[in-house]
Amino acid sequence: MNNNPYIWNKVNANLFYGHAREQLLNELFKGLSSDLGSTNFSFAIAGARRMGKTTLLRRLEMKLQQHLATWRKGGKLVIPIYIDGQTLPDVLTDTYLWGYLFRELKQVIHQLPVVPDLMNFQDFRENMIRVLHQLDDIPRIIVMFDEIELIMGCPWAYTFLSNWRALLSNTPKVSEYFTIVFAGARESSALKRDLGSPLANVIELRSLQNLTFADAGKIMEEPIAHPWSDSFKQLVFKETGGHPMLLQYLMQQVCARINQTDWLPEQSVEQAIKDF
Repeated sequence: MNNNPYIWNKVNANLFYGHAREQLLNELFKGLSSDLGSTNFSFAIAGARRMGKTTLLRRLEMKLQQHLATWRKGGKLVIPIYIDGQTLPDVLTDTYLWGYLFRELKQVIHQLPVVPDLMNFQDFRENMIRVLHQLDDIPRIIVMFDEIELIMGCPWAYTFLSNWRALLSNTPKVSEYFTIVFAGARESSALKRDLGSPLANVIELRSLQNLTFADAGKIMEEPIAHPWSDSFKQLVFKETGGHPMLLQYLMQQVCARINQTDWLPEQSVEQAIKDF
């Protein structure tokens, strides 16, 4: 098949399926971007590896970007910032992260001063206090931090998360402008324990689960506009359990063989399982 849409080891925000995931996306969008004066939320997203956390965040980023111009016309400056933990330096410091976030903000908020690349939290907060409430448009800074577990083993991790608590809930002239969503590949209980201690009562915890059979059927059929037999869909669902990455892997292999002579989809699934 030409233009095979299934690439199991690459994030594709267009392959976003699942009723529960759509509901979660809408909840994140509403909670993170709510108007000042109403209740706004920050979130932690837990889920196993390759469960679709990055796809969810990228989809959220796309949805936020689509509304930026409309919000700007209404006097609201929404600034979404996606931080990919996988691209951060191997030797990571909290001063690098605060400096990175500050530089990302300065690309949009030009009133912020030029500062060194490395920045401590106190300097970050003081610069935010001086500038944010003086802007002509009301800012809403939405930080999406993917692969948060990569910092959890750092000696400064607890302090970093405690600083986020101060930023989100205890810094006048700043807290009302910031929201964040952390995503990490830990079990919900571990993520809640690690993030919930410094961020207790500040973040809402949500978890990603496997797709239902109905939603798995949609991801098998809709991207290629091809109906499958119930027996084929049941076989794929049985072998994958509705795990998004495994679904994409099997479908990538099946579609790669679709033009072969004497091609049978069930046999392609069995061969893909052997090759995995």
